[in-house]
Amino acid sequence: MANPTSGFGFVPVGHVSGAGSFTGQVNRYYVPSTDNTALFIGDPVVITGDFHTDGTPIVTRATVGTSVTTDKITGAIVGFVPNEAMPAQKHRLASTARYVLVNDDPGTIFKCRGDGAYATTDQGSSCQIAAGSGGNTTTGISSFVLDSSEIAQTATDQLVILGVIDDPTDSDISTALNVVYTVRFNMHTGNLPSAGID
Repeated sequence: MANPTSGFGFVPVGHVSGAGSFTGQVNRYYVPSTDNTALFIGDPVVITGDFHTDGTPIVTRATVGTSVTTDKITGAIVGFVPNEAMPAQKHRLASTARYVLVNDDPGTIFKCRGDGAYATTDQGSSCQIAAGSGGNTTTGISSFVLDSSEIAQTATDQLVILGVIDDPTDSDISTALNVVYTVRFNMHTGNLPSAGID
């Protein structure tokens, strides 16, 4: 049976430090109305280096990596602070101010779908992200995937592959296509040996 091809973004499933250390804690960030990109649960985001007027850090959707200057990621959206004006809205509309809840722990392990061929040599390799076909406005779920064409050994790539999930209903590794990986963010803004994001 073929694996699904649609991505679901980055879903936290564990922590690199071992059992019992993943608490599910998230932090609140802000996306201003000047940001014209819709956001979905599972989308990777990056801090902009600015605060909202109430002191909340501002984030924007992470850029699909092409170099060390754009590869940085702060975490993945796991939810949104409810919007009283639109209580049924499951994603953040473009050009709409919204508070987002982000898993920003550099040690978090996420699962995500690959968009191409799987190989046994993928373990431990680095790779980039891809935006997919666009988030689902009905479910609010991201379409981001692991870019299978960018699996390599590059220190400035956005992801490091930790494992692969073998599930005959969703991630059958025998098909070698569109499997679900476990990954961590490699170029994480909370774990960079640098002077800051600006």
